[in-house]
Amino acid sequence: AARTRAVLSPRNDHRDHATALFTNWHGEQAVGEVNPNYMLLGQNTFAEMNALSPNSRFILILRDPVERILSAARMYINILQDNQTPKQVVFDTLNGAEPLHLLHSDYHRPLTALDNEVDSNRIAVFFYETLFQQSEIDKLCSFLGVPSHPAEFSKIVNGSDRLTDNVPLELKKQLAQSLSPTYEFVFSRFCDAVPDLWKRNAELAQS
Repeated sequence: AARTRAVLSPRNDHRDHATALFTNWHGEQAVGEVNPNYMLLGQNTFAEMNALSPNSRFILILRDPVERILSAARMYINILQDNQTPKQVVFDTLNGAEPLHLLHSDYHRPLTALDNEVDSNRIAVFFYETLFQQSEIDKLCSFLGVPSHPAEFSKIVNGSDRLTDNVPLELKKQLAQSLSPTYEFVFSRFCDAVPDLWKRNAELAQS
C-alpha cells in the first residue's frame, strides 16, 4: 500500500517510499538500499533522508566517470537487447540524447548537497576501483557499526561482456573532456586517494 501511494499519489515528502523500503525489516543491525539515482537528488531530499533516523548513514561509491558511462552503456544494451552499439550510446550521451549518463557521473552535486545537510561522520566515500579488498570492506562494516564480514571477491555480480572495446579513443577523450569539472573536483577533494585509472582518464581529457 505504501509503495502504491508513493508511486500513484506522492506526498510532498518521501514517507511512503521509506515505509515501502523498510517495512519488512525487523531487528537487523543495518538496512539500506543501493541505487545510482540517489546521485540525482538535491539538498532538500538529502536533508529529509538524514532526518529519518539519528542513525542514518550515507555511502557513496565513486567510479571513474568515463568508465562508469561505458559500464552504463553495456548495461543499457544488455537490458534492451537491441542493435544499438556502445559507440552510439556514448555519442548520444555527448549530444544530450542520454543526459542521465552524465548526471550520474557528476559527483560534485551530491557530495556538496550532503556536505551542506549531513554531519561528516555520517558520510562515507569509497572508490569502486579500490573497493574490492578486505581492508575497504572492513572500513565499510566499521562505518555501519556491524562486525567485519569476509567478502567474496571472486564472484562477479551483474557482470557483462566488455562491449565497449569498439568505442573510439576520440569519443572516450570527448567524454573525459565533458567530465573535466568532475575530475577536478574529486582530485581537489581526495588528492592522492584517487585511483590511478582516474588519473589516466583525466590526462586523456588534456591530451
